[in-house]
Amino acid sequence: MLLNRERALEIMDREGLDALVAVTANNVYYRSDFETDFLYDVPWVACAILPRDPSIPACLIVTEIEAAVLVQRPTWMPEVKIYFF
Repeated sequence: MLLNRERALEIMDREGLDALVAVTANNVYYRSDFETDFLYDVPWVACAILPRDPSIPACLIVTEIEAAVLVQRPTWMPEVKIYFF
């Protein structure tokens, strides 16, 4: 896992944030360990959400195009939401 969760929690605590939301390709990859060429070809098509509260699951949101890729290269995030582009 690329994510440094302790550092992310420190930033959220310091800034008073409830979650970190990533939409750029590099940040989605860093937060979720999910990466495909499509993320770099079409910006802002995916979103990785990391809540501060551990009872709320982290979530990756991607297009239906990425569903096949997720089977081969899954994310560590327990929630995955797929939307139609």
